[in-house]
Amino acid sequence: MDSHIGNACMKIICEMARQIGKDIYIEDFYVVHVWKETPNNIVTGLPEDADLKDLLAFPAWTNANGPDHFVVCIMMPLRREMVFLDSLYAEHESGFGDEEYRAIFRKIAYQVDHGTWSEKTGYDFPALPRQTRGNDCGVFVLMYTLSMVCGIGFQFQEMDIPIIRQWWCLLLMERFQIDGYGHRFAFWTEEARSVLDGKIRLLFRVKRKTTSNLPAHVQEVQDRERNDKRLVDLIITSKSPEQHLVDILGGKRSNWFPLKPRSQVPVYIENEQSQSIICEYIRGILNKTKTQLTFNDEVEFICGCLLPEAITHGISELQGLSWQEAEDVFLLGPIYRAS
Repeated sequence: MDSHIGNACMKIICEMARQIGKDIYIEDFYVVHVWKETPNNIVTGLPEDADLKDLLAFPAWTNANGPDHFVVCIMMPLRREMVFLDSLYAEHESGFGDEEYRAIFRKIAYQVDHGTWSEKTGYDFPALPRQTRGNDCGVFVLMYTLSMVCGIGFQFQEMDIPIIRQWWCLLLMERFQIDGYGHRFAFWTEEARSVLDGKIRLLFRVKRKTTSNLPAHVQEVQDRERNDKRLVDLIITSKSPEQHLVDILGGKRSNWFPLKPRSQVPVYIENEQSQSIICEYIRGILNKTKTQLTFNDEVEFICGCLLPEAITHGISELQGLSWQEAEDVFLLGPIYRAS
């Protein structure tokens, strides 16, 4: 992603924030990039009331670990909380791919408020979408920032990135006019003009009120969310799934241990809030149960072993299926019947 485009997208996020009554500040992509060379000028450009802002965001370009990559630091001064977000967090033990930037952001936080700040990384968000391929880091930074600003959770997945790119392109063209940015989206400009002229209906837009006669694909998504909630409710309230997890931790054979590559583990529950609830529940069981299994990363172990086991057991109980049938349903993943 070009930093010029990134700044334009961040301006839209600032405007969205004002619409929901939040006072935020997002630093310029180009400014953060030079802080490593000019450490004495880091805080001179910050607003005087930075300590009173609802949120501060610092998008940063880095090549500390090889190819060009974007990361972002989000600060909530009123809570003295700092979040280091990196779409490749799972590749780094610390959860953030540039320790020099981490030190810089800590310095900024101290200048904003001399108190003690808490810190989080992607490992503190069990359902945080992460990048496994391609060059989508810039879009991840935009969506991480938007999600934190709006307080809506991380309601997207890597598979959504292509349509999210188009959504951002449309927002830019609506806000800044096609003539200003169209040359940067030449591959989509004709389609964008048709969308803006009302000739093409866009599938991914800012939510609007719907009537009681929902389109089939919208009804399918809502049904899916309800089913996810039923499944999660059963898992966390029934004793049987918990006992199954305790048995797995005690050495009972699991098809998911040793851990498989993340790409081979289906994302069956898609709702971010439901994911967070069930992962926290499983984490509680893990923390209070002695286990014979050895693993290096708690989040990877939960997402790669205990979560599939819990979901499969829940599907079996909820739908009255045999274990093999329930596992087949889990492996198949969510089914949509949009028409």
